[in-house]
Amino acid sequence: MAKCKKLKDSQTFHWFNPNPKGNAAGDCVVRAISAFLHWDWEKTYRELAEHGIKTGYIINDRENFTLFLFEKGFLKQRMPKREDGTKYTVTEFCKELAKPGHIYVCSLANHLTFIGPDCSIWDTWDCGEKSVGNFWESEM
Repeated sequence: MAKCKKLKDSQTFHWFNPNPKGNAAGDCVVRAISAFLHWDWEKTYRELAEHGIKTGYIINDRENFTLFLFEKGFLKQRMPKREDGTKYTVTEFCKELAKPGHIYVCSLANHLTFIGPDCSIWDTWDCGEKSVGNFWESEM
């Protein structure tokens, strides 16, 4: 398993990897949801795995984490779009739509990322140029 190389922080990105072994492959769902729920990585992994056993979905399957977040009281929000129908990148979401003091889990193509209360990406890589799909929001 590849260890995660720490990247340089920027105005809209903070390097974040709660994986206790430092691994960075395939666990974006666990990383993002652990930050969102204020849980450690291991607890989040176990809870998502148990939920997957209950529902029959793999731990990082979109259906599994969507149902999991719904059961925790979070409703999926639709993909934000501008009036002309164009999508927001994650960086644009951080700058234009994210509210200070709120936290978000954003679904991207083949990735889940966490937006912190400072309206910046907290992840192992800067996914700022990717388009935001559905998302979940919570106040701190």
